[in-house]
Amino acid sequence: MVSQQLKALQHEFQSEVGGGLRVEIDSFTNWAQNRKIDHLLVLKPKSLDDIQNAVRATRKLKLRIRSVGATHSWSPIYPDAGNVLMYMDQLKRHDGPQIELHERPDGHKEVTAMANVSLKDLMQFELDNKVVLPTNAVLRDTTVAGTIAPGCHGVGWDAFAISDYATRMRIVDSDGNLRTFSMDDDPDTMKAVQCSFGLFGIMYDVTIRVEPEIIAESTNEFIKVDKTFYDADNLKTIVTNNWSVEIFWWPFNGVSWLEAIHTKFDRSLEPDEWNPREDEVWVKLVNIPESPDRSRLEPNKTYSLLGLASFLEGLKLKKLSAINALENTPQIVPFFTKASYSYTRSRNDVTYLQELPYAIHWRDNIGMIKVLNMEWAFDVKEDFSNVTRATQTVIDITRRLANEGKFPLTVAMEMRWMKYSDAYLCPSIVGNPEYGGSGHTCHLEVLAYQNTPGWESFCNEIAQEWMKIPGSRPHWAKQWEFIQGIDEHIQQVYQPTMCKFVAALDQSGVDPDGIFLNNKLQSLIFPGRQYRNRMLNVQDTKPTDKQQGRSCDIL
Repeated sequence: MVSQQLKALQHEFQSEVGGGLRVEIDSFTNWAQNRKIDHLLVLKPKSLDDIQNAVRATRKLKLRIRSVGATHSWSPIYPDAGNVLMYMDQLKRHDGPQIELHERPDGHKEVTAMANVSLKDLMQFELDNKVVLPTNAVLRDTTVAGTIAPGCHGVGWDAFAISDYATRMRIVDSDGNLRTFSMDDDPDTMKAVQCSFGLFGIMYDVTIRVEPEIIAESTNEFIKVDKTFYDADNLKTIVTNNWSVEIFWWPFNGVSWLEAIHTKFDRSLEPDEWNPREDEVWVKLVNIPESPDRSRLEPNKTYSLLGLASFLEGLKLKKLSAINALENTPQIVPFFTKASYSYTRSRNDVTYLQELPYAIHWRDNIGMIKVLNMEWAFDVKEDFSNVTRATQTVIDITRRLANEGKFPLTVAMEMRWMKYSDAYLCPSIVGNPEYGGSGHTCHLEVLAYQNTPGWESFCNEIAQEWMKIPGSRPHWAKQWEFIQGIDEHIQQVYQPTMCKFVAALDQSGVDPDGIFLNNKLQSLIFPGRQYRNRMLNVQDTKPTDKQQGRSCDIL
């Protein structure tokens, strides 16, 4: 039930923004459906004026405001109940097209895209204009702003985090002014803006550095777990000898079909029935040939057929999810993951010569399947021991739980390697040599289908071990808030760069009243501060009068 207090606030807010922008009371659920927030003032701005009016009204009424795109984040980075949420999908640029290509005086090319442009539209723009952002997320559904703001990454041994390719950003600050930040004018502040979760304001558009068209060769290998996660030297050879490496492990793919079927009735896997080292991993490789034969480029019909295949696969998995098969009968997981791996292996034992955007966004329709996801970033030490330690942790816990009849890893474990980030709060900064990193980062994630029994307990047990690996830290957009001791860990590993972020934010003057914060981000980044924000008496709003933890204000 909507309170009279919230209805009164809706009327007050509507009066402030005028009749051109409708203010509604609604709830919010993210794409993964693991976060629901009630009692929100919801806006759908179509213009810069709409955003500016909404921000000014928010500040005047002592509320907080945050924007969303495709809502693909699992973590608590959305607005708190009783505050303002803006959907950006209808926003149109006031001074140019949604995406445009331009050339810098030094000859390098850049693309300026509105915050709400999808990666799918950006991908098509790259193909049409024969340029490429050399790294990006696999997903095509997410937006440019939603990918850059939480420090997302792609893959590529020499590729930086996606945020690092942002050279200029226009943001609406808490006064409602359209501010411009750029690497040319103030690189130190830009390192804060590049990965800022919307704390500098409402992202309007972003300019990213691109390169001329790149033709890539995508190949696939299938290797024993024993020769990757338990052989650091061989793993290092694979990763460092290729331009881009992704590795996927579906648990239980090494058991026989008979054992997989038998588990359904026996309800557990005994240690002698499954040796994870005998499983295989899918190694997805991308390399850049010196003189590619363009006559071998995959035709458009190849991608149409791949898209159709992934769509049909998505329909099957959605049907399985709808009947809660894995939730109600978790003992079928070994059969299911073995079947998933076998299908994937049969589909991907091929080589493609293709434009790099196709190699980056190699699978369409991923968003059809709702999954749970925990991901962490690790420094890739010279001997790769951090990576093998982290992967073996997942394998050991998965094996022990299987022996107990528990199967929380219902999808896969995945890892990608890249360079590092210069952005102060980007997880990939763990590999930055300036802060003690090796120069490279590994992002490792575990995934499960919705409603998987024991998922949070499984992730928490893994994370307790991962936190012991120096510098390790969670991906901001994935799941982490339920991990025991995570707030203190985040504050500890980010302490040097978090203080730089706070200093840059304060000096910019974009938000002295904290209207772009939410409770969780305030407790993590500004634990010693108090802001005068209106707190409505709604059920799921939690005041933050007593904030604990490290604070850059008192260090």
